[in-house]
Amino acid sequence: MKRKMLVLGAVLLGCMILAAQAGTWDLVRTEPLGAGTTLTSENGRYSAKVAWGVDPMNPTIVSLTLAGPDGGALWSSPALGENACFIANDGRTVVGIRGSGIEAMPATLTFYGSRGEKKAEVKVRGPSGTAFSQDGSTFFVRSLDLGLGAFDRSGKKLWQVPGGRLFTPSSDGKRLAVEDQGNLFLYEQGKLVGKEPLGELFAVALSFSPEADFLAAATAHRLVVYRANDLGLVWKTEIKEPGRSFTSVSLSLKAEETAAGVDYDAGLNVSPDKRYPKGDAVLFGANGKKLWSQEIALGGFAPHRPLVSLTEDGRIIRAVGVDQTFVYEQK
Repeated sequence: MKRKMLVLGAVLLGCMILAAQAGTWDLVRTEPLGAGTTLTSENGRYSAKVAWGVDPMNPTIVSLTLAGPDGGALWSSPALGENACFIANDGRTVVGIRGSGIEAMPATLTFYGSRGEKKAEVKVRGPSGTAFSQDGSTFFVRSLDLGLGAFDRSGKKLWQVPGGRLFTPSSDGKRLAVEDQGNLFLYEQGKLVGKEPLGELFAVALSFSPEADFLAAATAHRLVVYRANDLGLVWKTEIKEPGRSFTSVSLSLKAEETAAGVDYDAGLNVSPDKRYPKGDAVLFGANGKKLWSQEIALGGFAPHRPLVSLTEDGRIIRAVGVDQTFVYEQK
């Protein structure tokens, strides 16, 4: 009897420690997803109102007005002519892509400065993915001719590496993680510094910690956190429940906390609108132990949702669903 009481006490103490580590998380607000007439930087601080042309076969941004965090206009172009635009987190750089929209055909990258001036035009063939570093200093594009190319704000190519299926840069743009055919590649300013098999055919999400000390990789059923200098293992966890899979991952400063999204697939024997009825936002501690989890009603056809992100200080979790974003704050 004493042994049972000791075991029960240890379990309760462990639960109390985890609860204390996780704190109390409250849903502070929900935000509707933006319409197609508004573009935003990844951090949401800079936004652009755009007007689209009438040709549905070749969607074109006719005009664009970029606004800062206070909503004031920074610059405007009444005749932009880009098919897509990407805004740096500091608002100092906007990159437009103009092309036919046909796979493998040439396209033009246009680099715009802080006042909307054209810095450079760069020709690429068959662009299929882009990303800004968090500090806005480096723009990455995946294309048939470059593989993965890194450019500075002026449009100067810094380096290039072989392309992959999924990629993400570090906050300062110096490191690049690339997944290809189930292998994780780590580059430092164009030099390969690490390669690791992920154990599944492809990754669903990659994320550096804010200071690029750690790198997280999520496959459908496995979440792994590595040291970002050599891909040494820090911790890993797996999902073994049928129908559930990881959808996203995000690291806080020093990776003391890791947030991940998990969805639930009800299977092919149900209607599409009920196939993905819910998801989870999950918080892990520095040792990979689950600290907190919140079920989210997705309310529609939503494969690969929720998209969960964590602020640098680990105090705010954002989970993007089908038509709204759920914002949780640690109290």
